[in-house]
Amino acid sequence: MLGLVAFVVVLPFDGPLSSFFSGIGQRLGGDVRRELHAWQQFGAVGSIVFTVLAIYLLDRGRLRRVGDLLIAVGISLVICQGMKMLIGRPRPRDHFDDPRTFLGPWGKYPVEVGGEARLVHAWDIPGGAGSDLWAMPSSHTFYAVVLAVFLCSAYPKGKPLWIGLAVLVGFCRLLFDAHWPTDVIVGAAVGAAVSGWVMSVSKSAQAEAAT
Repeated sequence: MLGLVAFVVVLPFDGPLSSFFSGIGQRLGGDVRRELHAWQQFGAVGSIVFTVLAIYLLDRGRLRRVGDLLIAVGISLVICQGMKMLIGRPRPRDHFDDPRTFLGPWGKYPVEVGGEARLVHAWDIPGGAGSDLWAMPSSHTFYAVVLAVFLCSAYPKGKPLWIGLAVLVGFCRLLFDAHWPTDVIVGAAVGAAVSGWVMSVSKSAQAEAAT
């Protein structure tokens, strides 16, 4: 519900906010830029593998909780990619710059394929559709929140750190002009809902909470 309210409130300002954040990102350089590019991968495959290995090496008593994370990631993969292809929102690119367009499953958008312009559905990958039409939701933010919710459940003492990392990922996607602000909001909201639901029905999480 909070995500829905935030989406409605922020949507009219997607364009100006995107320009503001990307302007900050363009002024970043050196180690700061490289660090942020690295940290925005929190929630991606490498960080999930690292999390699993860390639990295996340092806390084998919670190894059964790894299943919760993998289930949440698997469900998220289907939901996130499905939303991207069915919503069909162009990313904030110089040649798009179109925050008000949502193609839906039937709409088409002009993209360049093999040097020529072609109208394609966002789901028509063989026809030339790709990530430029898959802005919503932000998958980086989606998976960062999924991982953060899992870590908050398994290691609640680190909650400020896990949440902070997920928030950082969302801001990085704006700084590097990869998403509109509402893409990040939707990714965070749906990611939290999916991962939160998995943790709430997890028998291993319930057993751990009871001890």
